[in-house]
This record gives sequence, C-alpha cells and structure tokens, in this order.
Amino acid sequence: MVMFAVSGMLDEAVKELTDRFETRLARKVVYAAGEQLPFRLAQVKVGNEPRRGVRAELYRSILAAVEEVNPILEERTRMLHEKARELGFRSYAELSLSFKSFRVDELRQAASVLCRETEGLYSSEMERMLEEKAGVSLREAERHDVAYLFRATEFDKYFPAEEMVGKLLKTIKGMGLELRGVKLDIEARPRKSPRAFCAPVRVPWDVRLVVMPKGGFDDYMALFHEAGHALHAAYTSPELPAELRRLWEGSVAETYAFLVEYLLTCESWLKEHTELKGGELRRFLRLQGLYKLYYLRRYAGKVEYELRLHSDGLAEAREWYVQELQSRLIFKQPHQYYLYDVDDMMYSADYLAAWLVEAQLRSYLASELGEHWYAREEAGKLLRRLWSRGGEPTVRELLSEAGYSKLNARPLIEEAKMMIEEK
Repeated sequence: MVMFAVSGMLDEAVKELTDRFETRLARKVVYAAGEQLPFRLAQVKVGNEPRRGVRAELYRSILAAVEEVNPILEERTRMLHEKARELGFRSYAELSLSFKSFRVDELRQAASVLCRETEGLYSSEMERMLEEKAGVSLREAERHDVAYLFRATEFDKYFPAEEMVGKLLKTIKGMGLELRGVKLDIEARPRKSPRAFCAPVRVPWDVRLVVMPKGGFDDYMALFHEAGHALHAAYTSPELPAELRRLWEGSVAETYAFLVEYLLTCESWLKEHTELKGGELRRFLRLQGLYKLYYLRRYAGKVEYELRLHSDGLAEAREWYVQELQSRLIFKQPHQYYLYDVDDMMYSADYLAAWLVEAQLRSYLASELGEHWYAREEAGKLLRRLWSRGGEPTVRELLSEAGYSKLNARPLIEEAKMMIEEK
C-alpha cells in the first residue's frame, strides 16, 4: 500500500513530462530506405529487416528520435531524484529498493555468479550465431543486428499466428486452468505500443491482455508471458481487500509470467505442440537458450547501471550505461538509450529477481511432478493457491515454496549450459 501511494505521488509529480515524452514518440515518424514509418512500428520492423544497410539506417533514425526526447527524460529523472530526497531518502535508488522484498546484495551476488560462469559460453555462442546469421562479429555488432538474430524468422513456420491462442488455451487447460474474465487484444495497429502488457481493470472480473504482433515465436512469447500475468489476476480471490487484489510486487508478478512464458522453450512442450523435431528443434532450443542468457546478462548490467544512475545522478550516466551493458554483452551499446532503457522504481531488479525465482520454482515443479509438470492438475492447484492470494506472497515465500532459502543462479546456469552447449 505504501509503495502504491509513493509511486502514485511520484507519477503525479512527473505526469506532464511523461505525457510530453509519450506523445512526442507516438507522433514521431522515422525514415529509412525511402520509407516513412511511425516510431513504434519502426522498432518492430528493425528486427524483421534482413538487409543490414537498411536495418542500420532504420536503427540510426530510431536513435535520433530517442535523442530528441532525452531532454524530457533528463528533466523527468532529475525531478524523480529530487522527490525521493524530499521524502527523506538518500537517493531514488534507496527509495525504489526499500519496497522490494528481496535483498539487493543477494540479487547482485547471484547475477555476478551467473555472468562470471556463463562468460565463455555467451561470448563464443554469440560470436558464432552473429557471424552465421548477420555476417558480423560480436564486437562489431550493434543492437539492430542482435534484434535481427533473435527475431529468428526462419522458425516462424512452426508458430502460426492463427494457432497461437489455441495452443495457449490447450496448454493451460492441461493444468485445469482457463482465461476466465480475460479479454484478448492481439490486433496489429500502427500506433499500438510494441510492448505487450496486461491491464487488470477490475480484478478478477475484467482483465485485458494486449499484444502487438510482430510475427512468429516473439508473438507466442509475448502472449504466454502476459497470460501469466492475466492468470494471476483472474485467479486472485475476489474476497481479498482491494489492495491485495490489485497491488502486486513486481518480482512476484513477473515470476508467474515467466513461468508460463518459458513453457515455450521446454523441449517436451515443443515436441507436443509444434512440428519442430530433430536438428531443427536442437537449433531452436540453442538459439532460445542464448536469447535468455543475453537477457539475463543485459539485466544484470541494467541493475548495476541504474544503481549508479539513481544514486549519483545524470552527469556521467551515458558513459555508465555503455560501460555496464557492454562489459556483459560485448557488442556496441547506444548511449542514446541511457534513459529510454530505464523503467521507474528500478523495475529491472524485479525482472532479474523474477528470472531467478522462476527457474527455482520451475525446477521444484519438475522434480515433484516430472518433466511434463505443465500438463498436471497438481501444478494448476499449486498455482491457483498462490494466485488466489493476489499481492500477498513475497519473493521469500515463493522461494520457500520451492524449497530454497535465497536467490540462487545455479538453476539458470545449468539451464543455459544444457540448452546451448553441443550435445
């Protein structure tokens, strides 16, 4: 409740700047290869473009658009920092972390172990795949090259758009679950946000699930992830007080979303629900293992960067952003994104914690119910029990449910090795 009040007060303080920023980008048009595109649609297209020259031109236009709104984001960030100090906190970082149920030192330690133990695996596999797919070395690659690599259009045929919702419904039905009270918006519109989201309007009776289709596996991942959020809301007990029905800790909510999303990278699920098999299945799993490892390392860098940004201010923030991300990802990082790539209240830490907790919870489910745990009603019963409590469970309680006492990177490290290394 306190976090809701504080974050609401901060949102109110910067609402005019937020509106200016969102409106400017929503109206922004970028140009590439003689084509005119809305900014948000350009972000989708950059990963679909196979021609590196065209892709790079589009990417430069996107960066230029972001640079135009950076003054607004700078003013907004300074105001958030000032408001945090007015509330008696030493910094916005201290304020943000004070509302999280996990320990940031524990999170950073787990992230450090993960990055250290996957350094060689990540760099060698990224080098190989970028050379093969984009014709560029890891150190010379840019963000648009990586977007193209992971868009993986060659696997689109295995993930037809018309079967996406049906596969989701069939999967959750195996656990005795359904999307009750959930309305789906999966229509492609030019000015629609490229970022999928779940809007719990009246929990648990009216929940909206919104996805901007980009094509293929990405759409499936977005749908399944947001379905995890939607299920959490839909199965929240209507008897709970409003604050527990609607206010959830980010790391806990994202754990549930990741648990549903990562069914799509489970070998047994893929064999049951797609035509992937043999060498194609192996190549797909290897790519998705690298994709997840990329995100884990990226968010480890984002957490370290945002701790510095929100503790020490904007003066050297561009350099810190590039430094922290490039040290973990190796390929070139755009300094223009140093504020655009930041969510309020250090939500990057919630994501990183959720990846760790989800892997630990999934490991528990597999050990208790077997490889096909997602097709067992016992799994659905356990999840319904957790979801019914709305915003009450903490990260610690989820870890305890899975038999762990603290955040542990080992399940994620072992998963990465299993998915990426040659068999």
